[in-house]
Amino acid sequence: MRRHATLPSMLSLQQIGMALDADPTLGGLAFGLTYGRPEPAIEAVAGAQAIKSATLTVTVDYESGAPLS
Repeated sequence: MRRHATLPSMLSLQQIGMALDADPTLGGLAFGLTYGRPEPAIEAVAGAQAIKSATLTVTVDYESGAPLS
């Protein structure tokens, strides 16, 4: 399942990486986190500056007590 989050523009990808590396088990809720390089995107806007964004995919490995959760 994909979830999208909008983060404040002042939060850099380096800060996100540091936060994910600080607690890769999310306080014991997960076995670990993996993430890759951000996928940058630029959307042109007629008569204005382009909108720059990036998508960072984070995979959370976890186990649940119910088979369909």
